Amino acid sequence: MSSEMSLAQANRLRAAAFEMLAIADELERSTPQRRSGLPFSETVSPRSLAALATKQFADRELRKSYINDAFFGEPAWDMLLYLFIKCSENKRAYKTAVTSASGVPHSTALRYLELLERDGVLIVEPAEGDKRVQLVSLTQKGSSAMANYLSRSLQIVRQGLPEIGVDRETSA
Repeated sequence: MSSEMSLAQANRLRAAAFEMLAIADELERSTPQRRSGLPFSETVSPRSLAALATKQFADRELRKSYINDAFFGEPAWDMLLYLFIKCSENKRAYKTAVTSASGVPHSTALRYLELLERDGVLIVEPAEGDKRVQLVSLTQKGSSAMANYLSRSLQIVRQGLPEIGVDRETSA
């Protein structure tokens, strides 16, 4: 199978997947029950938002197997994606898991956690049964911000990716 044929088939599968997500969104909007802790969106279902966050998180991990991850660095974003995924499952995350999801050294991740908490997008609390264990979750502000971003991102993808122009004189 040629690589052009493989790419064409992959694009057809992607288009079919987005079509199925759109149908699922319509069905879920017509159902009054919510199945996750995510904020409800009029245009995109919480399940689709969780799927997109999961895909973005997986894409970031996949990228590391091809390109040295030292060139990339968005530990706060990685933590927010991870927490959004946990929120979609109605779960809180252990602080150690969140810092691990960041992909940076523990001390660096802790600094980002503190900044995100100070900004009001997440909260770190001791576990009820064991005060040595700390749990992290998105606040309403953080959850809404992530849902709004992911919703808009998914809408853009469904409408078709915009053409990206490269100015040949300024590109290397």
